[in-house]
Amino acid sequence: MLFKKFTFLLIFLTFATLFSADLKKDKSKCTNFSFLNDIELEIENDKIIMTSIEEPYDTIVFTDDNELYINGEKIDLNRRQKKLVKKYRHEIYDIIDMAGEVGLAGAEVGIEGARIGMKAIVKCVKLLDEDYDAEDLEEELEEESEKLEEYAEVLKEKAEELEEMEEDLQETHEDLRESLKELRYLGWF
Repeated sequence: MLFKKFTFLLIFLTFATLFSADLKKDKSKCTNFSFLNDIELEIENDKIIMTSIEEPYDTIVFTDDNELYINGEKIDLNRRQKKLVKKYRHEIYDIIDMAGEVGLAGAEVGIEGARIGMKAIVKCVKLLDEDYDAEDLEEELEEESEKLEEYAEVLKEKAEELEEMEEDLQETHEDLRESLKELRYLGWF
C-alpha cells in the first residue's frame, strides 16, 4: 500500500513538472520584477501592458512592432528610443522564459528529492536482510543525494542568471524612462 502511495506521488510530481513546462510557454501570466514595485505587468496578444496599481487609469503598452502607447496615445519615438523599446520588450520576454526554466528546474529538484525519499523507504526494508546494513544504506543514499545536489546546482545557476537578467532590464528601464519625458511625467514608470 505504501509503495502505491509513493508511486502515485511520483506520477503526480511528473505531471506537475509537465504542467509547469506548459505554463512556461504561456507568457500572459503577470510577472513581478523587484524594481517594478507597484506596476502590474501582463502580456496580451504580443503586447506588454503595464498598469500602475496606484494610478489604475494610467497604462503603458509596448507593441510587438516596438511602438509605445501611454494612456492610449501613440508616442512618437526616434530611432534610439525605438531601439530601447525593442530591447526592453525582448528583455521582459527573456526573463519570463528564464523564470519558466527556473520553475521547471525547481520542479525537477522536487521530483528528484521525492524519488530519493521513496528509494530510502524501500531501502529501509532491505535492512532486514543480514547482508545489508546501515552503512550500505547510507552509501547508496549518499550517491543519490549527489544527484540531487547536481539538480540543485543547475537551479542555483539559473536563478543567478535570472537575477542578472533582471538587473539588465532595470538598467534598460531606467534608460527608457530617461529617454522619454512622457514616461518620466507618469512618475510610476
